[in-house]
Amino acid sequence: MKFIINNQRKILLICTTGLLLLIGLFYYLKSEHVFTQLFSEPKFEWENQPKKLSANERKMASDLSDFFYQKARNTNFNASVLVAYHGKVLFSDQFGIFSPVTKKLLTDSSTFQLASASKPFTATAVLQLFENGKLNLDDPLQKFFPDLNYPGITIKTMLCHRSGLPNYIYFMDSLAQLQPDSFFTNAQVVEYMIKHHPPISFQPDTHFQYCNTNYALLAAIVAQVSDETFQEYVEENIFKVAHMQHSYICNRPEEAVRSNETRGYKGSRWNLEVFTPYDGVVGDKGVYSTAWDMFLFHEALNNGILLKKEILELAYRGNSFEKSGHKNYGFGWRINQVNNNLRLIYHNGWWKGYNVLFARNVDDDFVIIVLSNHYNRSVYELKPILDLLRFGSPADSIDTEE
Repeated sequence: MKFIINNQRKILLICTTGLLLLIGLFYYLKSEHVFTQLFSEPKFEWENQPKKLSANERKMASDLSDFFYQKARNTNFNASVLVAYHGKVLFSDQFGIFSPVTKKLLTDSSTFQLASASKPFTATAVLQLFENGKLNLDDPLQKFFPDLNYPGITIKTMLCHRSGLPNYIYFMDSLAQLQPDSFFTNAQVVEYMIKHHPPISFQPDTHFQYCNTNYALLAAIVAQVSDETFQEYVEENIFKVAHMQHSYICNRPEEAVRSNETRGYKGSRWNLEVFTPYDGVVGDKGVYSTAWDMFLFHEALNNGILLKKEILELAYRGNSFEKSGHKNYGFGWRINQVNNNLRLIYHNGWWKGYNVLFARNVDDDFVIIVLSNHYNRSVYELKPILDLLRFGSPADSIDTEE
């Protein structure tokens, strides 16, 4: 009997030791990101940075470094920056603090609310559904919401801001009983519009007028057509596909502030911008991302990972020609025609202390990304950067556009 008990103790000791070793091995592999390397999808070619730069690219990289470090010294520039050319990151760095309370510095994994620079993601989701035959650009709004009686408004007129719809932030402000600790949803925007039918601002497809309601409704349509939440669809079909591991959509900001998620501030005293009920509405805003992930989004679009080239060209084509000029709006993108051959494709963003510059040239393949959580107009200072990239300056300024 004593022999049996001793053997059982030995077996138990061996099993316990083995289990502890396995647990230790698991946490070691986890800490070294071995599981991620073994089981994640293969990297895209442009994820392998840094790349060897030519003499001309090294000169641009040096000039960009001088420009941004001087900017940080001379202004209250608080941002994460990335500039890439032909798939090569020329400059990437962070300037300033994550929080004025902790004095923690920004890092390359700090996430920022993209504000209206979220709209390209919404447009990409809609165009994916179009590419897959799930909807048509000429589908009327009423096809998806039969009680939303706005004749003449289509997917296309909402994508390019020619619908004439009123801005939900204004009409819901007067109709809804706003509670500071509650958040609207896209579905509630639809419900309020059905119940109160706020009048249109102009007849559909007669001219351009930027309006957040368009993209709030487009997000609701994506959710209905895909039979998923808008967040789930974008996560699965854009973020995951493009390997944007630090990007997400947040529509309940008070519930899950992530450890790397910044907050928005304004003014010299760094006043914290509080959440409002409108932070619950997504599609027009709501994407949180990093500069690196935005670079991955740019490259995934350029390389046909998210949309076919012919579909993407629809997004980059202007739709409003009532006024002459170099500026236009495609599907989720602003367009500034520099000359006959070069287009600046971009979208700025501003919301509650955050401001964003996301500017791309898809013809010569460069991207400029500036994400800030402390409002500063200098974020939109684009001309000096374009000069350093040997790119013709836009015919019109873009620093006042959302």
